[in-house]
Amino acid sequence: MVREFHTILRSAKLPWSENETSRRYLRILQNWVPTAAPFFAEWPIRPNCGYFYGGCAWYGEETCAPAFVFALVASSPEYDPALTGCTRHRLRQMALKGLRYLCFTHDTGPADCIRPAVGMGRHDCCANKWGERGRGFFPESQCGVTLGQMAVTALLLSDLLDDETWAMLETIFTDYAERFAAMEPRSGVFLDTQMEENAWTSLGLASAALLLGHHPQAEYWHASARRWMFLTAAAPQDAKNEAEWSEGSRISDKVSKTFTTLPDYMAENHGMVHPTYTAASMTFLLNLMVLFGVFNLPLPAEALFNRREIYQRLKNLTDRGGMLHPVQGMDWPYLRTCEALLPHTAAALFFADPDASYLELLALERAERIMASNEGRMYHRDIGERVSNIQDPLIMWEYQVFNFAYAYAAHRLLGPAPEPTNAETFEAAQSGVRVFPHSGFVFHRHKSGQTSLAWRNTIMALPLNKDGIYTVAPAAGSILAQFEVQDNPESQGLVSAHIDEHQDCFALNLILDRCQASVRQKMLYASLPDGTSLLVEYLNACRDVIVNYVKNGFMRIINERYNMTDGNCRGSRMIYFAQGQQVYNGYVSTDPSSDVIWQADGINWLNIDDRMGILFSAKGPTTYLNRHYFHPWWAVADDLLLGQQLEPRAYPAGAQVASLAAVYIPDQSHLETAQQAWQVVKTPDENAVGILARGYLALANWGESELNEALVLPRSSADMVAVPIGSTTITDEQVVYQTRLKGYGASLRRVAAHLQVTGTLDVEASEQGKLWLHNAGKVQAVVTGLCEAAPLVIPPGDTVVIQVS
Repeated sequence: MVREFHTILRSAKLPWSENETSRRYLRILQNWVPTAAPFFAEWPIRPNCGYFYGGCAWYGEETCAPAFVFALVASSPEYDPALTGCTRHRLRQMALKGLRYLCFTHDTGPADCIRPAVGMGRHDCCANKWGERGRGFFPESQCGVTLGQMAVTALLLSDLLDDETWAMLETIFTDYAERFAAMEPRSGVFLDTQMEENAWTSLGLASAALLLGHHPQAEYWHASARRWMFLTAAAPQDAKNEAEWSEGSRISDKVSKTFTTLPDYMAENHGMVHPTYTAASMTFLLNLMVLFGVFNLPLPAEALFNRREIYQRLKNLTDRGGMLHPVQGMDWPYLRTCEALLPHTAAALFFADPDASYLELLALERAERIMASNEGRMYHRDIGERVSNIQDPLIMWEYQVFNFAYAYAAHRLLGPAPEPTNAETFEAAQSGVRVFPHSGFVFHRHKSGQTSLAWRNTIMALPLNKDGIYTVAPAAGSILAQFEVQDNPESQGLVSAHIDEHQDCFALNLILDRCQASVRQKMLYASLPDGTSLLVEYLNACRDVIVNYVKNGFMRIINERYNMTDGNCRGSRMIYFAQGQQVYNGYVSTDPSSDVIWQADGINWLNIDDRMGILFSAKGPTTYLNRHYFHPWWAVADDLLLGQQLEPRAYPAGAQVASLAAVYIPDQSHLETAQQAWQVVKTPDENAVGILARGYLALANWGESELNEALVLPRSSADMVAVPIGSTTITDEQVVYQTRLKGYGASLRRVAAHLQVTGTLDVEASEQGKLWLHNAGKVQAVVTGLCEAAPLVIPPGDTVVIQVS
């Protein structure tokens, strides 16, 4: 009897040509092949089978991804055995054996075909099958990622596949479709979006519908896949969108009550607004494009729903290395360039977006350098074979090279992206302040980098220089106070978040009740046009409490060794401070005692490698942890704490638990940091504060009632006085900044002039640069520092008006 198959196509429709961009990705993949090939092993349980990286990992990805990559690389008309170290035939044979291994060890394979008892990854992936039957929607549906790669791999190797292999593939894809085609897409917005889950389910169903195109249920599976595609990126406002989507169907009808994004089109997962999972809609768009492309079929319109809106947010948040800015921290390894570039690739090719082309090329150039530094690997051998991330031994994450393979296939199918925007045009268009109220963060792209502050989920700030996250890591809880109150578990109660927003700067007054409202956290945070960040933060006990610890000003410093053009990530960091300087080398060790700790009291400024200046006042010792033992690993990185309380301490109601005032100046040299002036001003009851630095005065009223009060700063008559927009009184002994702020209000005021004054002077400064100088004293006032060469003498009672800008 001849077996009748439902497969509709037996060969991939890939152009037999390369282009400039596809060649760059091909080079990355070909250089990776000789690092992965040694991890291939024959599997003797069935003929013509083998696996990669021990054959035991989540969803079969440890073998599926290398097989997918090997098959794609071997399909290139410019295949170079000198780079891969093996013939095209040998590469295809390893891919074939990996595909057959996956078929036999799937849930639908023979009962005796289980994965090895010992692998290189987690023990719970050993001595069992993949396919995850019985484990629930999340792990079972995630096999859609594997099926997407298997479908393309099968087409690329179709001339090598026998009837046995085709039959097993048909069984696997039918099994997946029967599990999920009749299921409704999931809804999830807060804490854990369902964007990624819906996306990978759409990929799995589409793979089944396309590969088994002659199956009686193929059209039903295809319709289901389109529904999962559409509901991958549904926002709450879509429920009120009455626009027609297709004949007889409105957007609101298709969405109903299924949502995966916040109203500002961001997505949160793992309890944080997460760029990786927001980007999932774009990443899987590219996966689907490749899948439909190798079948020579158009991509369904459903796969594009809301993708432009989402990508616009991602574009806003991308740094100068093409990496997405993790506004609420990152739980996965920090520097995953292979994943960061896919949203840009998709937008460049699908939307013909020149900005996306620019960002893709930034990320690709960075990826090329990192992969070369790692000798072709995703992670350098000295790191990958010694550490684990939060989930797996890092060696198992070599499989993520498949992301480069998707970008390669996409460019081979669709050609190069449009001509990219130039850097100046892109920065001019994207610079400025953006507030994401539903996500709970403010973001500022400036000439020196980008800055964010988040007040929901993970309360943190992330001031970055031009290096993006390649100098300051996106560690959860950065900058703002981390603390624990005895017998009062963590909680977040937002009292107020007021932003004084300008086109190129902002000030935020944020007040939160934390730890069951036992401690009030109050902060003033400002980001200036030049990228400088200003911070004043207080913790006050709301009742009698015991605080177990406090960490102020936590910052994680990347200390990787990569071949970067600007000298960053050179395998060491130079830390400067008033008493000297110290070099800290970055490397990985398996010895917990290898960490180096520097700790000192009385430190009031630091400079990180001439890339970030920090001026501060904090309680407790300043600590720099040069870390070498990582458990878990996010990157080779060191930890800085500006201040800390190390032991439990009791505080009565109303007492100040901790405080931090700090100025962060991106791309400042240590010589400049040592000379940098800054000041904190406050009312006597400390219910209103200000911080003055770098030509701006930031103010916050931490009280509920309107504030009409003076903030006083002592001075000597020789001091130069900063005069911000508004009213200032200057005497020989003090400077008084007249402040009027609504309850919980914030204000950011530009300094109009710097004056040296002898005598008493009332100054009114306007936004237009006009100064009214009134001598309210009984003797003449002398003013220097103005444009006039000679001092300005103002008799008692007189007023002089001058223009300073």
